[in-house]
Parts: sequence; structure tokens; C-alpha cells
Amino acid sequence: MENPTNPQVDQNPNAGSAGPDQNIVTPATFDNPYKAAMRGETIIQQRLLNSGVSWFNTIAAFSLVNSVLAVVNAPIAFLAGLGLSRLVTEVARATSGQLGSTVIVIGVVLNLIAAAIFFMLGGFAKKRQTWAFVVGMVGYGADALLCLLVGLWFSAAFHAYAIYHLYKGFNACRQLNEIEQSQVGGFYL
Repeated sequence: MENPTNPQVDQNPNAGSAGPDQNIVTPATFDNPYKAAMRGETIIQQRLLNSGVSWFNTIAAFSLVNSVLAVVNAPIAFLAGLGLSRLVTEVARATSGQLGSTVIVIGVVLNLIAAAIFFMLGGFAKKRQTWAFVVGMVGYGADALLCLLVGLWFSAAFHAYAIYHLYKGFNACRQLNEIEQSQVGGFYL
């Protein structure tokens, strides 16, 4: 006799068997197909959330790297960092001849603050705070506009790509929060 929820699995594994040598493999079944689907959806959304969180950390890390590269007069910069940190470092370097090296230190401190904000937003996003994604997308969007204003076209395009991934993380965060709210006493409504 076939199981109505899974027609390939026989409810009585000994029925019609030719003998004890026959190996019967039955797949693991869930007591509630909706519950199983929600587990799978939760796993998918958690991965998307983690991806969005990692973008905050990537932006912050590359902002710090770009700041160090600008201070040592390196001819390269990474697209993933904040355009604001590049601008602050360049202004500090340009004015350091007139105002002294203190300006460079102030620029580095400002860049550390900007990177720390993105690291903190990533921490709040990991705790499924949707506002952190919104603040991050708006802030990085404003930074993309700054990149456009100063002519950093490739950096602005990369910003748009990163904002897309932050948005995917934001959607995953919302869906995970909705799934959690729909659970009452371990049961799915």
C-alpha cells in the first residue's frame, strides 16, 4: 500500500517482500510538509541574510584599506570602499603641507569612524534589525552619489551592485522576522 503523502514509500516494508535479504530504503519523511518547507525557506533566507551582513563588513574593511593606501600614496584603490573615506584622505593629504600632519591623523580617525559605523550596522543586521539594512543602503547610496559627483564611475557602479546585495539581505531579514512571528509555541500557523 502506498503512503498518500509520498507515493514511493510503502507503509508496510515487509508486505510483498521476497525474503529477509531484500534491502528496503525509506527516505526520511517529515510529520508536517509545511513545517519542512518552512525549514528549507528559513535556511535559504538565513544564507541571504548572512550574505547581506558580509557586505557591511566588506565595505568597512575596504574603506580602511583604501584609507591606508591613500596615506602611503599608493596609486591604487579598491572599488568596494567608501568614496567618502577616499575623499577625506585626499583632502587631508592635500592640506597636510599647509596645516601639518595632524590633518592626516584627523582624516584617518574620521575614516575609522566611518568604517566602525558600517561594522556596527553589520552587527545589528546580523541580529535581524531591518533598520540597519535601510540605514546602510541609504548611506552607501549617498556615498555612490558622491562617487558620481567626483567622477568615480566604476566605484559608483560597484556601489549599486553592493546596494542590490544589501537589499537582498534586507528582504531576507524581513522574511525571517515574519517566519519567526508566525511561529507560536513551536507550531507554524
